[in-house]
Order: sequence, then structure tokens, then C-alpha cells
Amino acid sequence: MKQVRVVVVVAAAVVVALTNSNVLFFGSHSVCGKGCDEVMSFVHDHILKTLHGDTEHLIIHYDGCAGQAANHPFLCFCADLLDPSSPFYIEHLKRITLKRNPVGHTFCECDTAHGQVSNKAKTLCGGVVHTAYTLPNAAADGLSSWQQVILACGYDCVVVTQEMVFNYKKYLLGGFVYKSSVQTSYSGVDGPNAKWLISEQHMFQLGCWDLHRGPNQAPQQEYIRGVVRTSKTWKFTDESYVCLWREKGNKKDKTFRVDVSNINKARKLLKKCKYLNAHAGLPTRKYLRLFKLCVLKIFDLRKNAVDCGKGPELIIPYPALTPAQLVDHTRMVAERRKKNVVDEFAN
Repeated sequence: MKQVRVVVVVAAAVVVALTNSNVLFFGSHSVCGKGCDEVMSFVHDHILKTLHGDTEHLIIHYDGCAGQAANHPFLCFCADLLDPSSPFYIEHLKRITLKRNPVGHTFCECDTAHGQVSNKAKTLCGGVVHTAYTLPNAAADGLSSWQQVILACGYDCVVVTQEMVFNYKKYLLGGFVYKSSVQTSYSGVDGPNAKWLISEQHMFQLGCWDLHRGPNQAPQQEYIRGVVRTSKTWKFTDESYVCLWREKGNKKDKTFRVDVSNINKARKLLKKCKYLNAHAGLPTRKYLRLFKLCVLKIFDLRKNAVDCGKGPELIIPYPALTPAQLVDHTRMVAERRKKNVVDEFAN
């Protein structure tokens, strides 16, 4: 029985509850990674294209992966969407609520979308997926692709190109507006300058939020620019206020404490940095060339294509190794075997 490895891809699911739409941003392993820049690029693109013009409150559910959305750069990105001085500013949007789901796979639609795609691959093509994207000869030769599987699930499939991924992290944390990291809160149930860890928080509010003063009093709203209100629970029984803007300056790099009175000055300095495309109002592109794949992976992909009986049809996406690549492959395989033998004796 021959076993064919599934093609490695990058997929990010965006589910809009208001319109009940499911969108998967989908790219091959040679186009982009799975970091916070990719997530902010896809989320921002989707917001710009689909957010209704009368939307005032945006609620985002996301998983607990620190490398993707549960991180400081994503908070700064959301703060920028609400700040009039930012090139990302959305005028009609007044508040953003972030709800971080527990770590792991949950019943949230963004998590279940990937499971549905995996199940559809089993029923549609026996779990054997040959390519990332649908090829022109797919129907005639029986080739299956992840793009085909995603569409069969009824999802919109956005094929990711490198032109769609931008340097959000380097732009936002460029040093003039936002802190590079946050470890303390300036106010809250734990008092001023209390230790604060983003990994312990499950609820975030930016822009404005409701303050409940008592059972018989109407809630009041509070609005603070450059600040995020957080809680370890979804009920805000242990709130903390965290400042995202710079609270200290440095003469050497010409930075300063940022507040409402000088935020526009800080923005002008930030616009001069090399990570902003002022004409487009977006950060600069993150990637300028495709990732160079390891020869071990190139060899495995080609071997799988041959083993599944589709070698001739897949010669373009999965070519055979060149003589120079074959030399590197032989060397790396020998090094791996030597390392495994050493590790075996060491144990």
C-alpha cells in the first residue's frame, strides 16, 4: 500500500456571522508563512472589502495562537483601525471587541472550517490531494487540489499571492507610536503598574466600552485612544487598562511619549519609515520572492506524484531534482542518517 503525503499549504479562515459567509485565504507553502503579518493582512483585506458602511461595533473571535492573532501587534492593528490619525482609520467604526477562544480546536466556525475541509477531501478524493491549486488539466486527468476541496465545501476561496502580505508588524512597532511590547497595566483590579500577560487575557475592548455603574443605572461609555481594556474572563470582573502608545521617549532615536496632543507628530515620523506605502495607505510588501524549498521537500513532493500514478501530469508543479539539487539531497540524507544513529546511541 502506497502512502501519499498531503500537500503542505497555508490556510486562514474568516467567518462573518452577519452574512453567514465563510472565506478561506489559501496559499501554498512557497508563497507565505503563518505569522501575525499574514493574519493582519487577510483580516484587513476582508474588513475593507466586506464591512458594512454603517458598522460601528466589530467583534472578532480568534484562537489562542500567540504567533497569529493573540499578540501585541494585532492589538496595535485594531487600535489603528479606530484612530483618526492612522492611515488604516475607518471613520464609521467606533469600537472593536476581541474574544480569544481557548487554545486548541473549538466549536468556533473558524476552527470547524478546517475540519470540514479535511472531511471533504476524504469524501471527494479519498484523502489524496495532489496540488495546492486547481490545474487546467485537473478534470481530465483526475487531479485533485485543495482549492477544489475548499470550493466543494461551499466556501469562498481567496488564493493568496505575495502581493497580499504586508509588513504590518514592522510598521506598527516602528518605534514612534506604539510600544514594542507590554508587560504591565497602568490601572485595573490589580492596581497601577501590575504585571500583565496577554496570554492570560480572554477579552479585549478598544475604542470605547460600556461602564456599568450599578443595577439601577444606565451604562455609560468610556473612550480612551491608544488604550486597550482587557479581562481574563468574558464578564470583565477583573479588568485591566493597558497603554499601547509609547510612554517613554529616547533622544537617540528621536522618540517621545505619545499622547493625544502629539499623536499627529508621531504619525508624520512614522509615515517616513520604509515600511509604509503612503500612496496605498498600507504597509509595504513583506515578501518579494518565493520561498526556496528544501531539496528534501522537493524530492518528496516529486516522489509522491510518481507514487500516486500522476507523475506525468504533475511534472510542472513537482519537477525532478536537478543534478546540483541531487548532490545536496544525497548529502542531507546522509547527514540525517548519521544524526539519527548518534542520537540512537546517545539514548
